[in-house]
Amino acid sequence: MSEPCRIVVMASGNGSNFQALIDAIANGQIPKSKIIRLIVNRGKAYATQRAESAGIPWEYFNLISNGFQVKGEKDPQKIQESRDKYDAALAEKLLSGDFRPDLVVLAGWMYVFGKEFLDPLEEAGIKIINLHPALPGKNCSSFTHFIVR
Repeated sequence: MSEPCRIVVMASGNGSNFQALIDAIANGQIPKSKIIRLIVNRGKAYATQRAESAGIPWEYFNLISNGFQVKGEKDPQKIQESRDKYDAALAEKLLSGDFRPDLVVLAGWMYVFGKEFLDPLEEAGIKIINLHPALPGKNCSSFTHFIVR
């Protein structure tokens, strides 16, 4: 029997897409797959409750709370440097340790990733899917287009 596809889900809010993934894996609609971790970037994301109910470990990892950017920063250069460091740290987190995924699913992850996150995952052969349905500029000002790298 082959190993299941190891999935890390990243969410920012309610987690309804996360719940749909949990359910689809549980009922066999998505076969040979396992969600190994949820990462949230908002401290009060309801997705964490869904993870706890399903027995899925979760982690809060935030740009400001984790010290990458000062709250209220206005300098565009400092903002970009902070985001680059955050992206690199998050990529490193996914590539090391016990929860290295085969697939990352952005299930309402409200943050724009840069090459410091995307390139290391691509080099490692880890695919990324963004499930958020909004078009750029329509319903939110963040990362809203579908990517598979």
